[in-house]
Amino acid sequence: MRRLVLVGGGHAHLPLLHHWAQRPVRGAELVLVLDRAVQLYSGMLPGVLAGLYRLEQAAIDLRPLAARAGARLVLQPARAIDPHAREVVLAGGERIAYDVCSLDVGSTTAGAARPDVRAHAIPTRPVQTLPRRTLARLRALAGGGRRAEIAVVGAGLAGIELGLAVAARLRRQRRHARVRWIEAAGRVAARESPQLARRLRRAIAARGHRVLCGRRVLALEPARVVLEDRRRLRADLVLWCTGAAAPRWLAESGFAVDGRGFVRVRDTLEIEGQRGVFAAGDCAVLATAPALPRAGVYAVREAPVLEHNVRRRLEHGETATLRAYRPQRNFLRLISLGDRSAIGARGRRVAAGRWLWRLKDAIDRRFVSRYQGRSVSFPAEHG
Repeated sequence: MRRLVLVGGGHAHLPLLHHWAQRPVRGAELVLVLDRAVQLYSGMLPGVLAGLYRLEQAAIDLRPLAARAGARLVLQPARAIDPHAREVVLAGGERIAYDVCSLDVGSTTAGAARPDVRAHAIPTRPVQTLPRRTLARLRALAGGGRRAEIAVVGAGLAGIELGLAVAARLRRQRRHARVRWIEAAGRVAARESPQLARRLRRAIAARGHRVLCGRRVLALEPARVVLEDRRRLRADLVLWCTGAAAPRWLAESGFAVDGRGFVRVRDTLEIEGQRGVFAAGDCAVLATAPALPRAGVYAVREAPVLEHNVRRRLEHGETATLRAYRPQRNFLRLISLGDRSAIGARGRRVAAGRWLWRLKDAIDRRFVSRYQGRSVSFPAEHG
């Protein structure tokens, strides 16, 4: 019996699991390796922090999904892949052999391992711990008398959404808050169009917040952010939103990686030099389009190609004909502003309004409901 091992429960693996329950590959065993059974949908986390959703509404319990697919569920983090033995190595040292393997393990946050960041900031990844830690800190701030000072290191789209979300939550609790984004680049949303950046800057200013562009963080101290010019900013909460970094074990497994450690994949989503080993989502970089941003929409669009190619490898081995993934260049971005309004951008066209929030809300709810098999109860770590 041939064995498919899926490592991770990201956006690209969810449709594969869903469809496997309806149409399994005959004579193939499915194994799902997860570090935790309940996954959080990142697109709804700003809404969770803003108080627009309960945490349970953004959660997907993969246990019923795995059961419907007939998958053997292994709740233990993967710590390496041995491509020569064709085995997944688990944190406890156990090994799971595979014929075909797919990785959808996400990413970490750049700089999050720094001792001062670990001690004084909340990184955006792993997303599983972000809500618990942030909400606990916001509860502590809710009863104070003075203005709450929020520092967000990084003014990309994720950092902007999260900063506006926590400010909106505190505002609804009648707690005045000011957010300051600290951005090394010369403008907000440096990877996005100038039109979108201008609209975001106006939205930030209209809410009484500031962006400090061209500034770098030298160090974090208790309740302080130290900039390179030695200026110290008071910060009751620091969100570390500095972009994605690759899990170290990917490069340590001997895979082809780019300069930042992300696994290099061909347009078939197979890892370069590895027959029958695939990667998708944030952990992978497409060799034919290395500059693509890390956005959930790409993982969702990769899913049909990944599923087709995984099935073909299982059924036909080395003679399989694989499909190529062609990333969409121009798609609708929806950025939550924390107060049931949103900005939408496609190419150079930008709009804002509550109707865009309603559109984003409908898209996000539909995605999560497709895979939610039952109401979720969280272990203590989720808060």
